[in-house]
Amino acid sequence: MTLAQDHLATIRKAIGGVLRPRGFRVASKRTWILGDDGSGWVVVAWQGDKWNTQQVAEASLEAAVWPAGTREHQSEVRGTDLPAHPWGGAPVEATGERVAGDRAADRFTVSADMSPEELAAESARARSYATALTEWADRMLDARSSAPLMRGGNAVAALMARHPSSPDLDPALDRLTARFQRDPRPIELAAIIRRWRAERGLPEVPLPPWSRYASRPYAVGRLPSPREELLAGIGGGVEFHHADGTVRPPRPEDLPDVADLARWREESRRAPLPDGVLTHLPEWLPYVDWLELPQPGPGPDPEPDPLPARRRWWRR
Repeated sequence: MTLAQDHLATIRKAIGGVLRPRGFRVASKRTWILGDDGSGWVVVAWQGDKWNTQQVAEASLEAAVWPAGTREHQSEVRGTDLPAHPWGGAPVEATGERVAGDRAADRFTVSADMSPEELAAESARARSYATALTEWADRMLDARSSAPLMRGGNAVAALMARHPSSPDLDPALDRLTARFQRDPRPIELAAIIRRWRAERGLPEVPLPPWSRYASRPYAVGRLPSPREELLAGIGGGVEFHHADGTVRPPRPEDLPDVADLARWREESRRAPLPDGVLTHLPEWLPYVDWLELPQPGPGPDPEPDPLPARRRWWRR
């Protein structure tokens, strides 16, 4: 271990000295964890930079909060028992800005020739940030505070687990439903949303039975429709994921031809859908990505689509 790495180890030990008295246990040399499924989880990780050298080294203190109900929800969606972790995809991820109002608050830089006083100052800053982090995480375990920061079904799952009487729950479920109707990914959410709406006594609404993955056509508008692209052997990575768990590649008859696309484009211009939960799913809704593609131009490159903004109402 180089001297710079020694300095990072000193700072890591200072952080552990803050976390352990607050109930965190050591999950690994660089990870601390606190909680259980009943109260939720907080996971903190010390992450060194891959560009560290013998002379200069940097590390960050990353953390994620899993309010009660979110780990179980993500496990159901993925079909496996998913442990609480501090990396991407966690319900609420800590940042220096969120915790301390400073983007750089969670990053610590040392050099081999720094003085003992400089190292002591950096260690003190780390302890201060770790203290603020634990206080922030404690607030975020309450879904009523953290729901606005959570994506997908995490906010709904957390509110249903601990705060089923929250006035924010049904609106959050409606927003999730509306997003899923327009972009049904992951398709595994279909059964969960349907169950949640039934439990909450909300009206049953139509949900897409399948979604497309890796489905952006590769010809970028140079062929007149997705069907022609598929018949030409383009876009072989396209998959249809169905709500019943089956996965298959599309068949030409599944995809719109030139006349269908023209009709759907005109229909989407004439009657854009409203925001919110839909009681009827238009036939053209699953093809909004293709409707947004540029049209084939007279030359080798396609002409740009003049109306991209009008077709983004489903993303509001």
